[in-house]
Amino acid sequence: MDAKMMCANFRHQGGASAVKRILAKTTKPYTLDHLYAACQTDTGNQVGAYKSRQKMVYNALKTYITNYKVTAAEAIQAAVKIAKAEIGYLEKKSNANLNSKTANAGTANYTKYWRDADPANQASPWCACFISWVFMKAFGKATATKLLKHWPYIYVPTLAGLFTNYASPKVGDIFMYHNGSEFSHTGLVISVSGDKFVTIEGNTNDGSGVVAEGIGVYQKTRYNSQLPGSKFARPNYSIVTSINGSGGDITPPSTWVTTGTAVCTGSSPIKTAQNALNSKFNAGLTVDGIWGSACKTAYIKAIQSALNSVYGAGLTADGIWGTNISNACAAHVLSEGANNLYVGVLQIGLYAHNITLNSGIDSSFGPSTKQGVIKFQTSQGLSADGIAGRDTFARLAGV
Repeated sequence: MDAKMMCANFRHQGGASAVKRILAKTTKPYTLDHLYAACQTDTGNQVGAYKSRQKMVYNALKTYITNYKVTAAEAIQAAVKIAKAEIGYLEKKSNANLNSKTANAGTANYTKYWRDADPANQASPWCACFISWVFMKAFGKATATKLLKHWPYIYVPTLAGLFTNYASPKVGDIFMYHNGSEFSHTGLVISVSGDKFVTIEGNTNDGSGVVAEGIGVYQKTRYNSQLPGSKFARPNYSIVTSINGSGGDITPPSTWVTTGTAVCTGSSPIKTAQNALNSKFNAGLTVDGIWGSACKTAYIKAIQSALNSVYGAGLTADGIWGTNISNACAAHVLSEGANNLYVGVLQIGLYAHNITLNSGIDSSFGPSTKQGVIKFQTSQGLSADGIAGRDTFARLAGV
């Protein structure tokens, strides 16, 4: 983003030709530091002539963009926003339609939260897993693990044993309900007013009572004085250094002051793909917007893992494209109407090739995904039918 803003500065002064001229001199990758070094060698035109301006813009971007630090309050609000977006999600009766809020509703404890955070426990009670999922979506798995002091948080007494158990809540705390004999339910505190506090809880029901084995995600209003024995764990949000793109729009801090208006192209689709591979498949990629060999290997692993998870393909998730994965892709073709993890991998591949979707990476093969597939197939000289089979996935994987 800081590099894009520097380019916007160049374009404001000299137009598109100035940007192209500086980029031609810039050492790749196109970072702010590399762009600034290149513009120092420029002569003539406003870019080359106004060196004091370039220095001022460079220093401002370094201060307010490159080195900007997330505050604990912003981190808390990022988690709260993600949790609020999940209100109304209903658990499923089977391992189908996991991304839909209401489709395939049942009481068998199948959820997208288990699938993404700890698939080995799919179909188990999931109130604590919901918290793990929210933190992972907001901050990435590595930071979520530090915030929770273990991974994944799936058992409330474990959390109680790792944290100071506070008697009164603060926004961002993890509520730990005590049923008289043990901690048995949990949720995220989103507001506090005297004795009253509001939570968002998974695996509960609508209504005023505490339900530790319910059907969905609900916002609950509670009163601390009515919950003897219940406590609150307080994650150290000050350790958060970045908020994932999946966290949605974050309100700028009060210290930011509007000084003008600029237009840029938005966040990198490749970074979105990298973030998705990290959050859904624990790929451990550096989110730098560069689709290199590590990303390609991680993407093939994601294809293998998804084929195993959705279709029981029995592939070794080794990141190597061979006969077995090729045959599995040929046997399991995706078309409009499909809704599963494999569709999500397809969408990640499209983003990796700079094709964005109106629906985002939602694991649902709708019209936007179909158009994205057609666009990609056309660019690769494939039959542009909007159906993703072996050839489409091979090209997405760089094979």
